[in-house]
Amino acid sequence: MAIGTSERRRSRRLPAAYEVTVLDDGGRFLTRGRVANISENGMCFLVERHRNIPKSGRITLQIKLPPTSSKHDERRKTRNVSYTCKIVRTQTLGNLVGIGVEFIDKLS
Repeated sequence: MAIGTSERRRSRRLPAAYEVTVLDDGGRFLTRGRVANISENGMCFLVERHRNIPKSGRITLQIKLPPTSSKHDERRKTRNVSYTCKIVRTQTLGNLVGIGVEFIDKLS
């Protein structure tokens, strides 16, 4: 007997392994972590478990994207993008916490 579940996500998630810096809603540093997967509307990232990690509310994420190059510019540079996000889910995974967020605004 097979049990089916319905997919409720609006966008397909893709695995990713980008570095992420987490700031509170006042712009203060909380922690660093690593993206597990990302989609058009949000992402899930992992951080070490400690008391400063919020379980709800808004945070700012700074995502360090891998180096890129073009035909015109052979220098490889990393790029940082920032988003205001709403925490929609947290899950403790041993010494790590998985945090699912929805993107609200792209800041840079």
